[in-house]
Amino acid sequence: MANFRVNRRRFMGIAGGASAAIATLLSSCGTPAATPAAPAGGETAATSGAGGRLIDAPEGKPETTSIVVAMDNPNYATQAQYYIARDLGFFQQEGFSKVEILTADDTFLGVVSGDITFANTDTDILINGVVNNQPARMICCNRDHEWQIIGLGSDIKAPADLIGKKVILNDPGTREWARSKAAISRWSNGEVDIDRDCEGITVSGGSDNWNQALVSGQVSASIQYPRHVESVKKAGGTILLGGWNEVPQEAMTVNTDFAAKNPITVLNYLRAILKARAVWCDPTRKDEVIALLKATNQFNFREGFERAYFVEPEQYSIHAGFAMQSMNSYLTDLGSYGLVPEGMRYEAFADLSFLHKAQKQILGTTLPSATDQSLLTLY
Repeated sequence: MANFRVNRRRFMGIAGGASAAIATLLSSCGTPAATPAAPAGGETAATSGAGGRLIDAPEGKPETTSIVVAMDNPNYATQAQYYIARDLGFFQQEGFSKVEILTADDTFLGVVSGDITFANTDTDILINGVVNNQPARMICCNRDHEWQIIGLGSDIKAPADLIGKKVILNDPGTREWARSKAAISRWSNGEVDIDRDCEGITVSGGSDNWNQALVSGQVSASIQYPRHVESVKKAGGTILLGGWNEVPQEAMTVNTDFAAKNPITVLNYLRAILKARAVWCDPTRKDEVIALLKATNQFNFREGFERAYFVEPEQYSIHAGFAMQSMNSYLTDLGSYGLVPEGMRYEAFADLSFLHKAQKQILGTTLPSATDQSLLTLY
């Protein structure tokens, strides 16, 4: 097997004690606010592409009715689908009596330890865990697109101004750091090398806090997202737009032992997520979703967030799958940075059987293929 780098320093603690790595819980939830009535007869009248009937009612009661769902970023764009599933009653429709939604420092470790049932995990972190024989698999995709945006502070008027400054560009050795390095090198015509010239720092609390660090002058460059552009410009900063890419960057992750013992739990969870994803990705429901997030969960929609709302759900896969070629290209990209073994294929870390069943029941179709059949893999 080729040599590769584990892309997060804290990942090395997995084998020693995953339970201890779970962060202080920042937010949680309990009983759904509202539960829509189930359709009579347990099925809808919609017809699937295969000529059958879409199944609205779950096949059975989940083996585990109390679950913990976690993500490592507290911003509304990361958490919206889970609160939609809770507050519109989709989790309860699928037989879950209690769904705890948490923000944790390292969700992958929580899945490995069994403290977290389902987690939003960076796909490359999951892959590194699987390669290191951790009992986890990807069961669906969350964000399958990404913006590459770097914000520069008001103190940066020319490339030379960035030399010696503090930056938030993820950890050295990660794909994000490597891509930021390349983007800044292009912008500066090779004058600035962030490995050599900048001090990479970490700010807890996710990307919204990175934005605050940038606009307040604590750092001079930071990874940013569409909802942050307005505040950066108003603070006198500059936006470097590196591109809009189709990248299956986030994986919904489950412990393989749990999935083997609780298959209906995994299936019903994905059914609820597909229902919630349809609401989240529907631009006509913007006002409803914002009202739900504000009223029930006290999310803070700072300046510019509502204006940039539409570009956030656009980054998500509405069917919770991904394009085979985009995953192949993503794995090739990771391999070029030494972050995954060469020749990695997604069936090595993704079990799509639960998703395919949920998709067939809710959407009437399945995608992607259970194994990588993309052009560059075949030829």
